[in-house]
Amino acid sequence: MPGGGSPGVRKVSDFLIDRKVPCAQRDRVPILVCGDGIVWAVGHRIEEAA
Repeated sequence: MPGGGSPGVRKVSDFLIDRKVPCAQRDRVPILVCGDGIVWAVGHRIEEAA
């Protein structure tokens, strides 16, 4: 997911922490991928390219 660090790269865990998703729920957020990239953190954000 876009954000800090390398251009266009961000850890999913950091994204969910910034969105204030409780720790107990973070591993339950479905992540949709296409090839090597994340397209959607379901219920939170869809990738701009999608």
